[in-house]
Amino acid sequence: MKCLQLFLLVIVSSQSIGSYLSAYSGLHIGQHQYLEDTASLNTPYVGLRLDGTQHRNKDSGWLARGLAADFKQGQGLQRFQGQLPLFHWTKTHGLWVEYQYSQQSLEATLSESAIFLGKDGTTTSIAADANVSSDLQQSTLSLYWYEASKQIGPINYLGVFQTTQLTPAASTLTGTNASLFDGRFSGFGLILGRKKDTRGLSFQWHMGLSQLDSDFSNEVTGHRSASQSESTVYQLDLNFGWQYRYYLAPYWYLVPKVKLRVTTTMQTTMDPQQVEHDTFLYLDSQTEVSLQKRF
Repeated sequence: MKCLQLFLLVIVSSQSIGSYLSAYSGLHIGQHQYLEDTASLNTPYVGLRLDGTQHRNKDSGWLARGLAADFKQGQGLQRFQGQLPLFHWTKTHGLWVEYQYSQQSLEATLSESAIFLGKDGTTTSIAADANVSSDLQQSTLSLYWYEASKQIGPINYLGVFQTTQLTPAASTLTGTNASLFDGRFSGFGLILGRKKDTRGLSFQWHMGLSQLDSDFSNEVTGHRSASQSESTVYQLDLNFGWQYRYYLAPYWYLVPKVKLRVTTTMQTTMDPQQVEHDTFLYLDSQTEVSLQKRF
């Protein structure tokens, strides 16, 4: 938290015109099926965003725009997002670096008994109807082109990203009777979408398409050596957002938002023999209201 406060202080001291500070509160409703049974998390949250991405240090060149940082927290929910303007070759076109980290603690009730095999080799028997906690962590580093123009089309950013996701996950592996494992999914992908933040109604969308290496306690099971092709997944990540920036007074705005996210993760092999699992689905929705002070 101290590092975040220092980061925000640096942005405040270095950005002025073209920046805004936003405090917000909302409701997060999320669920996933990495355990076959549905795990869910419903929690209110609060957050703070300081955005200097529209501030011009200079027309073009290295670090020509301002930084941005966003921190959100609720019961069982944390998220951080930071943006850095790497290089601009015109006033509106630039190359950006973005980092995101999120952690959620979801709860599920198992419909059947299961054996959990951790990556350290320990096994745990779990009875049917037991309540279990399923932590989902994700870190993503992106590099993308972004066009910061008011007159934008359906797409105004495009790039590549690296992601790592950690969560308990269900799978059927040859050579073990365990059905739940320490899951890890990591790899690279492409992103594209539309960022828009203007007065009145704005619509944004984001799509990520990636190929990831799947790891089900591989340190113990060794399934990646047995079948690397069956230990690979495709992931499609879709995000949609609507907001309305309502004018309150000079430099002050009230901004209600609705966000939807759908992520599906499926094996690349149609008829797996040694590593088999269902398609993993993640869904969440967020409704929030923010108060913005623009500079």
